[in-house]
Amino acid sequence: MIDVQLTDDSNNVVSELSYIRDSNDRVVVMELNTPLEHRGKGYARKLLSKVQVGENQLILVVSTDYAVGYYRKLGFVEVAPYVFERCEPMLQVSTTS
Repeated sequence: MIDVQLTDDSNNVVSELSYIRDSNDRVVVMELNTPLEHRGKGYARKLLSKVQVGENQLILVVSTDYAVGYYRKLGFVEVAPYVFERCEPMLQVSTTS
């Protein structure tokens, strides 16, 4: 499992994700977490975009019931139960603290 964190200017973790590579070498995000106090600021989206750009490929995301709406809002499409894929690259977004 590969872990990636996004930190603010004070080096506090504002969002983190973990991913694996499947048998076709695709990136599959298994966990995405943003602490409650940092939600709604675009950090999770920025982190997903950072991984996608860094890996130079589209990514798959394994979701929970709670996050299904979030991934749909970002343009991901459900390709299997709780597995989402985005057919286009995510735009790099900037966030302000």
